[in-house]
Amino acid sequence: SPALFSSFYHILSGFPCPSPITSWSEKLAPGPDIAENNLMMTPISLYHTASLDQKFWTILAEQAVKRFPSQGKIAIKLHMGEPGNAYYLKAPVVRPFVAFLQAKGFRPFLFDSPVAYPGPRRTAEKYLASAAKHGFTEKEMGCPVVISDKSRAFKGSALTYGIVEELLRADGILFLSHVKGHFCTGLGGALKNQGMGGVDSKTKSA
Repeated sequence: SPALFSSFYHILSGFPCPSPITSWSEKLAPGPDIAENNLMMTPISLYHTASLDQKFWTILAEQAVKRFPSQGKIAIKLHMGEPGNAYYLKAPVVRPFVAFLQAKGFRPFLFDSPVAYPGPRRTAEKYLASAAKHGFTEKEMGCPVVISDKSRAFKGSALTYGIVEELLRADGILFLSHVKGHFCTGLGGALKNQGMGGVDSKTKSA
């Protein structure tokens, strides 16, 4: 599915931005072909901003119309909060993105997959209950909230990956990611949101 990535450095209070971001900039990065499964990663444009100002929404609109099919079903991939952990994108921050996509004629839904470790996000049912406590309900957000571990297998060079079907079936994906410290990689952001949140619990545990 076509994808748009957005990581919010300024929202994670208490976690310093690696460098001051005070103005807009654009950088075009070359995208390598991925031979396995005939996947292609296209070139991306990288934008930096310190706030969700009008220019942010203008550029997002341009990219959404360019990348997503008209009236497409768009997955908003995000982490809806671990109970007891304050560092995630709150419902009031996410709601404008839902309204934005709807205003452009798209059909958004919020999505995440269950985690591999024990806890309140281990199953779809438990995760939905936790998400509801954080304000992520269809009534509050104005769009469906989907948690699913159903997947389709793709054979890679190291292992067989279970990619969650909801993302495969979507016409496009908008990744909303909070930036965090991570004990394995040092930093977690949009790639972790996609790489871990986009696979089933079996793959997460591999």
